[in-house]
Amino acid sequence: MRPLQLIVPVLVIFEALLDEQALAAAMAYVDLNPLRAGIADTPEASDFTSIQARLEALNHQQPTAPCLHPFIGNPSNEAIDG
Repeated sequence: MRPLQLIVPVLVIFEALLDEQALAAAMAYVDLNPLRAGIADTPEASDFTSIQARLEALNHQQPTAPCLHPFIGNPSNEAIDG
């Protein structure tokens, strides 16, 4: 007897992060996923996540990755349609 295979359709939406506000919103969305899913009670308790690593680095005053350069736009963005 073959094992039952479950196929789950997945909707993936890609969105350009064009400014710091959009980047911060996307990071918050990802960082809070374990809490919404009930896997962790706090960001600190969400094992193996980037938010946990960032918080631990801050608490231990460890150096983190260099800051991102500010968004300055791209002249070719105006040419993109859709």
